[in-house]
Amino acid sequence: MNDALLCLLGPTTAKFVIFISNQLLVFTALALDEIIVLKCLYIYKWSRMALIDDAFMATVIGAINLIVSFSLSCLRLYLDDLECTIHYEILTMENRCIQTSIIRFARSM
Repeated sequence: MNDALLCLLGPTTAKFVIFISNQLLVFTALALDEIIVLKCLYIYKWSRMALIDDAFMATVIGAINLIVSFSLSCLRLYLDDLECTIHYEILTMENRCIQTSIIRFARSM
């Protein structure tokens, strides 16, 4: 039964998990960078920045972040760059050293 649980994650599921985690990482990094830039703009250009609606700015920034993070994640997926990570090897158990150590650990439980 433990071997069946270990083999639940195939290559497709592993790619999906890495795709989503990569997209969240890029989205978060972009959001933090844009927050820093906007704070600097608020400090130095207060008279112009006060005229912009905050809800509009948040919508535009969120849409730009979503588009950029999704396009970068799709590019990594298209170039098969997701298979070159240690996470992919762990999730699919393609590396023999990882596979044997996980199976030994599962059988010892």
